[in-house]
Amino acid sequence: MVGTKKISWGFYIFLVGIGCILSHAADVRPFYFENVTADASIQQQEWEKLMKYKLWGTYGMYFTNEGAISIEDTTGYNGTATGNLNLANSHHIGGPFTIGGDVELQNLYDMQLLGGPFHTLRSVKLPSWQHQNLSDTSSARFDGPYCIKGDITGPTAQGDNTVNLWKAKISKGVYQGDDYSKCPETVPEVDPLLSIPTVDFTDVIWEKGIEITSERAQTQFIHVPPDSVYTNDYGTYDKYIDKLKVSAQTTFKIYVLMPPQGRLTRIFVRDGFELDNSAHSPRIQVVYAPEGAKFDRKAFAWDTTGFTDSSKFTYITSETYAGNLMFYTTKVVNWASTDNPEYQGTFMTTDSMYIGNDFSVAGQLLAKYLRVRAPYTGNFRYVPFDPPVVDLDPTALASGKFLENNLAQEIPIHLSKTPTTVVSFNYCFVLSDEADANAMKLANAADFNTTGMPLCTVNSDGTITGDSATITFNAGSTLPTSATYITPVTDKRVEGDESFKMYVFNMSGAVLSGNKRTGSFTLYIKDADSNVPPEFSESSYDFTINENSSVKDSAGIVSAVDKNADDIPEYYISSGDSSIFAVDASTGKITLKKEVLDYESKDTTYTIYICATDGQLNSDPVKVTIHVKDVNEKPSLSDTTLTVAEDAAIGDTVGTLEAFDPDSLNVNFSTITYKIISASVSNYFKIDSKTGVITVAKSLDYEKNPTYVLTVQASDGTYADTATVTIQLLEVNEAPIAEETVVTIKEECVGCSVSKKVTASDPENDPLTYKIISDTSNVFMIDSTTGIISLRDAERLDYEKDSVYTVTVSVTDPDGLSDTTTVTIKVINAVEDVKIIHAESGDSSWTEPDTIYTNNPKVYIKWTTPDGEKDSTVVVKEDKNIITVKYQDGSDQIVIYLSTKIPVVTISASNDTSGRPSGVTIVEQKDADDPASYVRSNATIVTVSVVDSSGEKTQTAKTSFKVILDTARVSASNIKTAEQTIGKVNLKDEADLSSKVQVTHSVIGENLIQVSYDDTTSAGTVVKVSYYTDSNGKRLTDSNGEEYYEVSMTFKDADGKVVTLTYTIDATGTVKTDSDGNTIYAVGYTYEAKSSDGKKAYDVNVSYTINSKGTKTKDEDGNLIYEVSYTYTDVYGNSATATAKVIVDTILPKVKIMTPEDSTVVSNVSIEVKWTVDGIEQDTLNYQGLNDGKNLIIRTYRDKAGNEASDTVVVILKAGKLITINMEEPLVSSDPKDVEKFTSVSNSEKGTTYALSVVNAKTGKEEETQAGSSSGVSEGTGEEPYTGLTGKHLGATLSITAQAPAIDETGTLSTLESIVENGYVALDSGGGWDRTTTTVEDYVENYCSTAFQKAYDSIGTAASLYTTTISLRIWLFSTIGDYVADYSFSQNITPDYVDKSGAIQLYFEMKPDAQGYLKNAEGRKLGTGAYIFTSDVKIRSELQCELPDRKQGYIRKDDDRILSKWGYRRPKD
Repeated sequence: MVGTKKISWGFYIFLVGIGCILSHAADVRPFYFENVTADASIQQQEWEKLMKYKLWGTYGMYFTNEGAISIEDTTGYNGTATGNLNLANSHHIGGPFTIGGDVELQNLYDMQLLGGPFHTLRSVKLPSWQHQNLSDTSSARFDGPYCIKGDITGPTAQGDNTVNLWKAKISKGVYQGDDYSKCPETVPEVDPLLSIPTVDFTDVIWEKGIEITSERAQTQFIHVPPDSVYTNDYGTYDKYIDKLKVSAQTTFKIYVLMPPQGRLTRIFVRDGFELDNSAHSPRIQVVYAPEGAKFDRKAFAWDTTGFTDSSKFTYITSETYAGNLMFYTTKVVNWASTDNPEYQGTFMTTDSMYIGNDFSVAGQLLAKYLRVRAPYTGNFRYVPFDPPVVDLDPTALASGKFLENNLAQEIPIHLSKTPTTVVSFNYCFVLSDEADANAMKLANAADFNTTGMPLCTVNSDGTITGDSATITFNAGSTLPTSATYITPVTDKRVEGDESFKMYVFNMSGAVLSGNKRTGSFTLYIKDADSNVPPEFSESSYDFTINENSSVKDSAGIVSAVDKNADDIPEYYISSGDSSIFAVDASTGKITLKKEVLDYESKDTTYTIYICATDGQLNSDPVKVTIHVKDVNEKPSLSDTTLTVAEDAAIGDTVGTLEAFDPDSLNVNFSTITYKIISASVSNYFKIDSKTGVITVAKSLDYEKNPTYVLTVQASDGTYADTATVTIQLLEVNEAPIAEETVVTIKEECVGCSVSKKVTASDPENDPLTYKIISDTSNVFMIDSTTGIISLRDAERLDYEKDSVYTVTVSVTDPDGLSDTTTVTIKVINAVEDVKIIHAESGDSSWTEPDTIYTNNPKVYIKWTTPDGEKDSTVVVKEDKNIITVKYQDGSDQIVIYLSTKIPVVTISASNDTSGRPSGVTIVEQKDADDPASYVRSNATIVTVSVVDSSGEKTQTAKTSFKVILDTARVSASNIKTAEQTIGKVNLKDEADLSSKVQVTHSVIGENLIQVSYDDTTSAGTVVKVSYYTDSNGKRLTDSNGEEYYEVSMTFKDADGKVVTLTYTIDATGTVKTDSDGNTIYAVGYTYEAKSSDGKKAYDVNVSYTINSKGTKTKDEDGNLIYEVSYTYTDVYGNSATATAKVIVDTILPKVKIMTPEDSTVVSNVSIEVKWTVDGIEQDTLNYQGLNDGKNLIIRTYRDKAGNEASDTVVVILKAGKLITINMEEPLVSSDPKDVEKFTSVSNSEKGTTYALSVVNAKTGKEEETQAGSSSGVSEGTGEEPYTGLTGKHLGATLSITAQAPAIDETGTLSTLESIVENGYVALDSGGGWDRTTTTVEDYVENYCSTAFQKAYDSIGTAASLYTTTISLRIWLFSTIGDYVADYSFSQNITPDYVDKSGAIQLYFEMKPDAQGYLKNAEGRKLGTGAYIFTSDVKIRSELQCELPDRKQGYIRKDDDRILSKWGYRRPKD
């Protein structure tokens, strides 16, 4: 072998005998997984989870101990959702295990669990004393790793080392106990909610199925039509039959006849798979119809002529079964001891499945309970329904062939979709052994390096001899675990392209295209030794290309031909001007690489040499000559700037333009003409079209247009260029211009200037010189440079004396040219300056104010005048006040806003997560008089609301922010310092304090003012003393009527927190203490809370109390009590403080469901629930409505602090009925005493012979709803049939109990009120905090029917979400079958008729007359004897609103037909 480098070559694949049918994944519908949401993608995911199992028992799998069971296929999973796994003997089971319940291994001798891994969510129980069975020589085998969430139990005797020996037998380790968390991610755990899906058969029309009763051998067909005849939305053919039954000891074969190459087929069987256990060699087998076979649409069947001819019909064996058949039922499957059966397909039941000995199965066995009976040594091959398709990638390389080049080349293999289990198959290569193989275009061993290449022979009977290898795909990957290579060799023989085959067999977990499990791919080798080089069609080429051509412009095309038809020549330049020209490798097109061709200045001829190649051999180079052609080129004209004097005469020359033409040597291309095509100002210039001379056409003026811009065109007749010509005028000096000017100046102003300068301009913008040449007043002067007139020194103007002045001014340019003008000066009367410089109100002051806000009506104002400062005190009114101060002509104003309205502040605390409790949650309520807020964390959300009425409009604001409740570090030293201040502080009212003491007044609430001052004790401790007054200054007292003071000391604790320690002391010096005489201190600090966006800060005061020993004050449950305060101050200085009492409780409640117990199995559709919280039995949520199958009973309790805990148990409803019917009394007699007792209190209308009554769950009494007589049925009285005798009746009475639909796990009654939580309705299922919700009104309007909306308008949330109707049809017969009478009712059920458990109680009574006689519907008396009621009762509930897991219009229904025998003894005549 030459070289060892591996390369990947793609190729086109031809699959012999298979074709190119694409496999599409089937839709999960109509299957429905009840334990997950209805979302289509979630349902599909559940289906994919289930399809990875070959053996599945939702609630348990049991392998019996009657002998060995061998199911060694390691590719499919084995699992349970919540049930146990019991291996009762030395069984051999292959594949991964995922178990939701306990695992019991009863006999470890020779037990082999092959393939691994193994994962259980519960415990493993081992037998005792298994030392010999687990010895080194034992064949017991346990492929791991093993992940065990629970315990390993069993052996308890001293010296029994079974557990350790068993662990040692497990490959790849055991993860249990503390090591369970280290369980590898590659070891999956089962989804405990995974189950067998259900199907809604409500509208299904069942076809006649298959029933075999004859003892003779029989063959039956199930015909599967092609897509052209029948399609559905699921990608499958679905067939619904009533039975699949064999009840004879016979040999039967059931063939599922499919189109050529198969079709995904699902067969739903209503009455189950009843296959007689004594049948001989039964078969359920897939057969493919021949290619071109016709399907009879009328008979809905294939033509089976020649069916026994296997050359026409393809009989699918268990080895080649492709996973395209499924059988589904809701009945028990019992295949106990059939003789040598062979079945193909996925067999699924929502009930139990019992499998007997020696079955041959290709497919899956999936059930609620699965029991495999020993001995079982049948051939079991795992084939999932609708498996992935194995294919080869035909797009990796266009040639599609392997090259003879001595290099290893990859065969690209992939799956059509991601597999859920391991996929594997064997393969080998079939090469020719013919002597003339080369002539037959067949590859033989001489064409390969066969080292490591599995070679085989496929015999005429389909068997394989020789070597093979395995290709494996891991679950979750569409690519194999390792690549497959072949190495064709260069053999120096001319053979042409040769073919060989890759044979695929023993397919597991997938299929080939066309739904096959065995087949071959035809591959090709390209011969490297028969090649000849390509040849050009011409011996040389001569091309022409224009000068100035662009890059990629074509010069011509060369062409070569390869005698090998499969070879396509490619071209390249071997020599010559390759830097200028390029050739396209595929087309031979020659193009320009650079824009360098110029006929006038560069070469006019170029030469290149081009070769053609087929990838291996090259042609001789061919000469290509390329000539450059002269073409007309565009002239060029450059931009230029010219000058001319502004006084130039018309006709004077400005300048001459000259264009450049590259074609100057060619007179045909180089004659230039000129013209002006645009100008910034028109008609001032013209150009000679031949010479390009520009001349003046109109008089010029520099001051009007100093610059002119022309666009001039130069053209050779074909091409043209334009240029911009800028003409600049040369300026000639002119005299300046002075204009009459009117200016102003203030009186009483010393040295002031007038309002503006003299108006003058110069055409050339030369600097000007100004001079006053006439001023009769002689008080003005002018700045010679700026032209600004001002007063001479010490001169002052008096408006009252003279208000207008006139002066004459001259203006001169540097050349002495000048102009004169008159300036009029007007004097402005001056107003005296007045300015408010200071204001005071209460404790506030302002400097140079224009607007102030205050809550004190007395305001002191100071202002300045030309004569000095003035002041006064004003008293203002509420709202806006404008105060004006004046001096002579001057004045100033200040706006004073007064408001004494105190803001309203409220504060509350809550948990830092929000949400409404679910329907299974009981929320503890606070006592009505308890002001505290309870939270479950020190991180609490504080909500502050402020109503500010101080402005023109009342402003309301509400904000929430997080506050971390914490304690400060108050040391014994801090407390000691505070204690030492007691009795050492000056406690005085403001009137008694020295004037040197600074006192502050803070309005902190409605009619509440805090008066504070600082004091220093003799020990040098600074404290703050505060007391409180009303708005009139009257002292406020404590609850004992005593005046009091608060003394506060501030310090920094060890954490740097500024802490205030405050005690309360009354006017007599008595300090507030606890019951033990210890001083009570309030410990407070300021917490800076941030708004949610972090941009705003809020100062919150947090405090709690301690005593002088440092003990914190707590409530009766040991929780620390905080006070959180927030103070709001408006712009006027009015303040209000709100305080919330907050108690932090972090202890979770303990919730326990006492009954029912976990995994209880019941048949009643409701159940009583007893549950406790912290040991106290609860009196709410005590009933539960149940659905068929597994039900979760959840009870949750949330305490007033928001701590929430729950408990859950599983209850399984099996064969639950919604309706029960019983006779109230089996014997009806007309005892005179009873007749008198009942008739005396009867409320029925006279003549009533039968009636229907319903128990009102609210009153506990029956209500007669319908009554019948010989004239028919009418509305009942609505009263209790017999006053005081509810539940007791005189005549023949049927007791009918029905179950109303429930909403959730609590068995909640189905009214709107039952799903409303705090005024909202959840639109998502579950009980989480983050469910989507909507208001009740929005829910009713957008999610409910019109009829429900009307009911809601009438009775509000008491409206029922379901409309429930119970229909009764009762026939009365004698025991010998004679018809007596029949009765019909239809009863609408209102919420009043449904009790708290969801039960509805009805009674049908045949009512005796006053003498005790029973009569039929027509009024005829019944005779003494035995009778039979045949009762047909139906309940139908239709959902009126959309629920999270159910759509509006969902219908729940049930019916029951009961025969009730009873006897009647009529009164004596």
